[in-house]
Amino acid sequence: MAVMRELGLTEYESKIYMALLSSGPSRVKDLAFSAGVPRTKSYSAVRGLATKGLVKLYDSPLKCMALSAEDGFKELIQEEERRLRGMKSAIAKLEKMKSTSLRGRSLAEGKYYMYVSEEAENKLAELISGTRYSLHALVDGRGLTMLQGCREALASLSLREADVRVVASYRDQEPFQEGLGIPVPVKVGQVMEGRNLMIVDGSSLFMSNSNTGSAIFLPVADVAALMDRLLFDPFWESAVDLPQFMRLANLNVGEELPSLRGDWNLYAPFVKAVLNRMEEGELRDLARDFYDQLVGSLSTQLFAMSPDAALPTWCELISLSLEGRGKVRYDGLTKMLTIEVSEPSKVFPESLWLLAFVGYLERSGMPLRVIQRLDGRETHILQAKVSLSSLG
Repeated sequence: MAVMRELGLTEYESKIYMALLSSGPSRVKDLAFSAGVPRTKSYSAVRGLATKGLVKLYDSPLKCMALSAEDGFKELIQEEERRLRGMKSAIAKLEKMKSTSLRGRSLAEGKYYMYVSEEAENKLAELISGTRYSLHALVDGRGLTMLQGCREALASLSLREADVRVVASYRDQEPFQEGLGIPVPVKVGQVMEGRNLMIVDGSSLFMSNSNTGSAIFLPVADVAALMDRLLFDPFWESAVDLPQFMRLANLNVGEELPSLRGDWNLYAPFVKAVLNRMEEGELRDLARDFYDQLVGSLSTQLFAMSPDAALPTWCELISLSLEGRGKVRYDGLTKMLTIEVSEPSKVFPESLWLLAFVGYLERSGMPLRVIQRLDGRETHILQAKVSLSSLG
């Protein structure tokens, strides 16, 4: 089952697909029983598998059959192969930079050092204690534990106002639930699972293997700067602040973070153009169609939640899509949604998740009613309410 999760399938998708391989074509309601998946979750899981090209749907009542795993994962395999080629190319460039940096210099500048598990943690503590300006880290659960062992040194860096930033894996939620215990800014997102990278003062690299505990230290400034710019910065920018991730995790969608995240830099101009040209009635029609398309293409338990459980999750996703351009508050008692943004909007603020939310409410018979707009010089507030009668 863990292998299926590594291939991008959710727990329920994995169980459904394995059951289909064993039983052959089946009705969804029968499949839910044999796979041990709640019936309310089975349809969204089957749709998710169909979107990934692993299942074919047909007939009424709905039946499904497993398709070739090789074909279904073909795109993923191609992406991993492209990534592997990119890594090989990057390593070749690093080796070239290393050999260039050694010309006319002492051999010591080009050396790298390897450490076994017992020595690796001591070396990391030494590096952190000696950090002057910055420490950037990409860590999984093992790497986070190593940083937790350096609390005092990290606290000292914070007091000296050094630039210390950590991106931790969204897959390892247990350390977050127990409390990090490290006094530095932490975001949560995708990292290099099984590998931990620390960039010290932009001039040296410390990389450890989570499986073996061994590590390598590379004191080459050009390589460290390259990895900082090309690897750490993109991971940091796409990660989510720890408090917001914890709210998503408590709403049971923390593990779906990568698929729910989206890429605002790509679709922001399009969303802005659409929302600023359409009238409210047209936008509501578009929102319904958009939500229908989203249900068929995105595999998430959000669409199967009860309204009371789903509304806080929707609001977190709207806040996530605004990315610092605004904030969202939701009152579960009054069902009042308040969105505060820095730029005015014709109907709704620029957020695809907000547009999908409007469609969700329309389809659920709970239309979002705009109560008031407050436009200030720097802040613009939209207050809207979800129908109380439909929620009962």
